[in-house]
Amino acid sequence: MLKVDYNGEKINILIEYKKRKTVSIRIDYDLKVRVLAPKECNKDQVMNIIESKLDLISKKLNDIRSLSQRQEIEISNDEQLLYMGKKYYIKVILDKNIEKNNISIQNNNIIINTQNDEQEQVKNIIKKHFKKEGSKQIKKRVSYYQSNFKLKPKSINIVESEKFWGICSSNRDIKFNWKLIMAPIEVIDYVVVHEMSHMSHMNHSKSFWKMVAKIIPEYKKQVEWLQFNGRYMKI
Repeated sequence: MLKVDYNGEKINILIEYKKRKTVSIRIDYDLKVRVLAPKECNKDQVMNIIESKLDLISKKLNDIRSLSQRQEIEISNDEQLLYMGKKYYIKVILDKNIEKNNISIQNNNIIINTQNDEQEQVKNIIKKHFKKEGSKQIKKRVSYYQSNFKLKPKSINIVESEKFWGICSSNRDIKFNWKLIMAPIEVIDYVVVHEMSHMSHMNHSKSFWKMVAKIIPEYKKQVEWLQFNGRYMKI
């Protein structure tokens, strides 16, 4: 394990030598930094690459820490909740006579009709609705952008995670966080294209970002939105 001191921050880096052509730096959401290097690469070459990327590594680590520090909102009347990038006021209506709990969006309000207005009950109603709508919207956007890619996802799964917005495996199994439904459609599109681009490039190389930029030219704006607002996308 390599320990690097960068601007007062101690960064632990694991270097792995594998049968590959290029050096790739991967940062997991458990804050582990892995450097995958060709077997032929010597230590000095790898170190030069790491040192040139320390600023990006540090920023990515801080982004992940920020993501994990998001605070849960209090579910009560007139609190605000993000949905598709817009803030809505929560309106909880207790009605013991209704047959089924339900949720609807009207004007600037998210209206929850429930037989039980306890915090956890209301949260579960919102989560269930958001997950359903998130799944629908994300899969719709995957289909929309599929024509830009030669490869197709092997599977698309919608999950709940505190560690990622999207993740693509080497087998092209892609997982998306349902909480993306709280972000604007442009941000959802960016995350979808980002993960679909990993089907061709399992790294964040120039080729990867070139592919993303070709489809989402202003992707950096969406990255900034997530970095600033990600902490509020929690129920």
